[in-house]
Amino acid sequence: MCISQLNACACCLSIHVRDALEADKTQQRIVVLPAWRDTELFTDQERAALTLAESLVSFLTAADKTSTTARLPASSAPSSCPSSAGPRSS
Repeated sequence: MCISQLNACACCLSIHVRDALEADKTQQRIVVLPAWRDTELFTDQERAALTLAESLVSFLTAADKTSTTARLPASSAPSSCPSSAGPRSS
């Protein structure tokens, strides 16, 4: 879900929020995810995963600006989602 937020993909966010709620994640954790560094709701392992995810998106977004071949790997997101091809450029 964090990557979908960074990619600004409404389609993927809709899917991941639904999945998170079905997996009994609290609404509070979902809502504060963009500010995960400022809360104690996430474990050290989750924080490490979030750091890695943000770093990967940041790296690939920067690489995408200089090369048309840098893309995030295909995810389980439907191919109709714009971010299934990789991060969006601003």
